[in-house]
Amino acid sequence: MEDTTHDADYDSPTYTSQVDWSAERPPSSVVVSLIADVEDVHPVELEPLHSTIDPGALDRLFAPTTIETDRTSGHVAFAFEGYHVTIHGDGGVTAKAIGCESK
Repeated sequence: MEDTTHDADYDSPTYTSQVDWSAERPPSSVVVSLIADVEDVHPVELEPLHSTIDPGALDRLFAPTTIETDRTSGHVAFAFEGYHVTIHGDGGVTAKAIGCESK
């Protein structure tokens, strides 16, 4: 079952993905996959995510709570591979090319 969808806004270089965190696909994997898809490269061709952010800490931020409820609020943002990446608790992931004007 596919748990991720990618969409592109072709009027501005912003890419989005919607993820079901309960499908056990960690945010770190989603970020690498999204940027690799956008850049049309294999994920191993990207710089290691850990050179930008601790992947384990990122994954723990959006892991289910100790009472097994999903985290649906909050977000974290960082730069990776020339994109400003934002991950939201509701499963939304966006990547916007750095240096592009907001519309």
